[in-house]
Amino acid sequence: MIAWRLGTDYLAQPGTKSPIPLLMPLQQVNIPAEDQDQFSWDYLWRWWESWVRNLYPDIEGFDLQLEALFRTRAVTVIFDGLDDFLVNHPTFGLSSIVAMLRSVTKRYTDNPRFTIVVAIRSGFHGLQRLATTPADIYEVRCLTQRQAQQLFPACKRWLPRVPNTELLELVLTPLILSHFEPDTDFDNREMTQNSIMDQTLRTIVGRSNLVGIRVHGGQVAEIEHILTALVLIAWLFFRGNRGEMEVTALMQEALEVFNSWEKALENQSTSDEAQVLLSGFRLLQDSNARSAILQRTVFVSTGMESVRFAHRSWLEFLLSEYFARCIKFAHVDDFGVTAFNSHIYRMAGEAFQGKILGEECIQNILGVWRSSKNTYVSGNLIAFLAWTQTSVDALPEYAPLSRVVLIAGFGYRVLSDGSDDLSSGDLRRALFPKLGLFADPRTSPVDDPITSSLAWCYQKAFAVRFGIPEPEIPWPAIDFDDANTTKALPMICTEKDGQLVLDTRSRSLQLALLTPVIDALNDPTLAIRALHYLYYLIVARKHGVHVFELSQELPQLLVAGCPFEKVIESFTLVPEVLRLYRHYQDIHQQLEAGKL
Repeated sequence: MIAWRLGTDYLAQPGTKSPIPLLMPLQQVNIPAEDQDQFSWDYLWRWWESWVRNLYPDIEGFDLQLEALFRTRAVTVIFDGLDDFLVNHPTFGLSSIVAMLRSVTKRYTDNPRFTIVVAIRSGFHGLQRLATTPADIYEVRCLTQRQAQQLFPACKRWLPRVPNTELLELVLTPLILSHFEPDTDFDNREMTQNSIMDQTLRTIVGRSNLVGIRVHGGQVAEIEHILTALVLIAWLFFRGNRGEMEVTALMQEALEVFNSWEKALENQSTSDEAQVLLSGFRLLQDSNARSAILQRTVFVSTGMESVRFAHRSWLEFLLSEYFARCIKFAHVDDFGVTAFNSHIYRMAGEAFQGKILGEECIQNILGVWRSSKNTYVSGNLIAFLAWTQTSVDALPEYAPLSRVVLIAGFGYRVLSDGSDDLSSGDLRRALFPKLGLFADPRTSPVDDPITSSLAWCYQKAFAVRFGIPEPEIPWPAIDFDDANTTKALPMICTEKDGQLVLDTRSRSLQLALLTPVIDALNDPTLAIRALHYLYYLIVARKHGVHVFELSQELPQLLVAGCPFEKVIESFTLVPEVLRLYRHYQDIHQQLEAGKL
């Protein structure tokens, strides 16, 4: 809207005083891995010029001379979808963008009419660093309930049923209000983010005239087939960290994934659910069906033969559905491609609600992990179990970092003791004896100080919270001696030819650990988990194999008087957690002073 208004103003009065708006759709920028070291302001504008030429191939004499424009004319650059860009490029972080923008501001400091507007989700941590002053930060708010009922009268029937503020923030947007049409069973269904997104998408598909089309081979497309095709498209975008996708590549990769699933479901091919899944995936091989799906549902064209999702909310919901299907059919080869995120795990858990993840299924998933040695496989399973309320029949043993994540995730679930977590009691009974075993280094089946400290802290917290016996031994404190830190290093970086290197895997792991540390700012119950994850990040910093973001974030998390310190101080169930934090602060000061 800002770009449109500035554009109409400029066309009405194209003088030097009217700013020229240049929209950079970051959500569809794809930077190949081999080019990511070249990422810069200039690289982005080379991409932008190529994109414009792709949109308007017949344009003649296209040469805006951008550098001269930026230095001399009134220009408003609009970076849209920065949060999408950072998700699609896990090797970059907010610090990289902040550093680039500061450099650019200095570069064009002689042009007082040069302005940059950045669009990013309001919940994105650290977004304040993008602005010069807090006064430069504006939020697009959702509608009030009164406004929603005036603009979308049909919502009067169901809006009062929305149970909490978090869901209200989702539904009070045109994205949902313009499409959400509860089915006849609405009053008997629990309202969750997953159910709202599912019903909204069903309305969109129902209005698209796609249901009932006949494709090659005589198959008639039903709504479940179309939704399943959308699920596959979301996975193809996500696995390649793509903002946009060429239609030809989509068709080819969809066939590859279809063949993988067809082989995996050979023993289940007669079941109705397996048939729906395969039939939906097969739709993308029919050119007419594929084109109709891309044109009439939740995509927008970004070029002659390329598309992107109209909104990231659709991508994340469909990804959660793909994740749930992988769990349901125990076909988890794709779990080894990349890590998902807590938002997706939560919605996948809602889709999996009421079902039990049995020991056989877990063992099948672990079999894939053991054969591939890929930590993403076990990590995705653990995170799903930790962030959701799915029932579990067994708690198997894992590799060191996976074990820490498992105990931390289940420990948080038990400590939260949500009334709607039907597995909470089972988890307590399964976890309590394990904590006692791992908390004592003398009885622990593994030599892992992080696990022992983590288990001890949760056992102490549960003793206060649930009245169980306290640990019989003092807290097994963890330190930063080389004997311990060298054990942790393989978990967060890669060793090649005897050297520790920071590759894509280790970057992804460090950023994946940093996010839940920051989550504790909004939930002190996460303090135990956050501080034990933080240990790995300080170790990476100590040995100089850390991502750039750690140089930016660790000082903000460990400086005296910071918000994170206040959160840790407020978590009084386990006083040893604050002792551990003080130790981290001391180590960090020594690192900053060059004494370690």
